[in-house]
Amino acid sequence: MTEEEIITDVDTVLKVIKAINAKFPETMEKVNPHNPHRDPVNYYLTGSCVQYAEILHEVFKGYAKLCCTKGHAFVHIGKHYYDASGICFTAENKEEQFEEFSFEDEPYFYMSTLPFGRWDKQYDQLLENEFVNIGKEALGKIIAQKLQPKNTL
Repeated sequence: MTEEEIITDVDTVLKVIKAINAKFPETMEKVNPHNPHRDPVNYYLTGSCVQYAEILHEVFKGYAKLCCTKGHAFVHIGKHYYDASGICFTAENKEEQFEEFSFEDEPYFYMSTLPFGRWDKQYDQLLENEFVNIGKEALGKIIAQKLQPKNTL
């Protein structure tokens, strides 16, 4: 398996999402102890989906394309589309019309998602930084583990 195949594999992406989501309660407590949200899916699917798309986009840099419908942001990695809940849908099973932005057109993604939910510069940027680091660390471990030569003795 090549590094690209590992990075874009559904199992890899879901493990990274799981690692990020598992750290959400303690990270939110650290960053903003007054925020009542402790569930990442609830938090990121009720007004902060753009931020989660940005997190995954940064973790899977070069392999994740930003996407959005009229009211939801997510990323396309490999053959699937992902948000904080995991797989939104597959390329073969699109549930609604959406735009997928090429790397050159990413500024248009941000213009398209301006009306979405909340954005608190003070806290959301701190959360994003923390989760990008958590995601990159998890992805690095997965890649190293899967590229490690198997001992066949």
